[in-house]
Amino acid sequence: MARRCSTRSPGHRADPNRPPAAGRNQEEAARIGLVDLILLGVRVDNSQPVAGKVRLVYFAKDPAEAKRIFAHLASDVHHAAGLEWRTRFIEGKSEFELGRYHISFDGPSVFLAVAIEDGVWARFNSR
Repeated sequence: MARRCSTRSPGHRADPNRPPAAGRNQEEAARIGLVDLILLGVRVDNSQPVAGKVRLVYFAKDPAEAKRIFAHLASDVHHAAGLEWRTRFIEGKSEFELGRYHISFDGPSVFLAVAIEDGVWARFNSR
């Protein structure tokens, strides 16, 4: 069972979606996180959730970048849940799931599936 992290945990960032600090290199400044992919990722299924999940994809420049983004997303999901993050949770894996989020990568593609309740979907699409 994962432990809840305190705000003083060295692996915990207070706000994983906060803009990066000035002075970071270009790649660090362009870190793709959970909210970025949710807002800007390409919808795999254009109309409705499939099996209760909205699926998004990001096409990285190469498999190494996809693996880094996969790690960032898994870390962000852990932090959003208030849990401590350790890279061992994803070592040797290409899939990760926690709560309503399922993250995976295959080659240069990074996939995020977010479970959506039918009632929530209906409220956003009732007009």
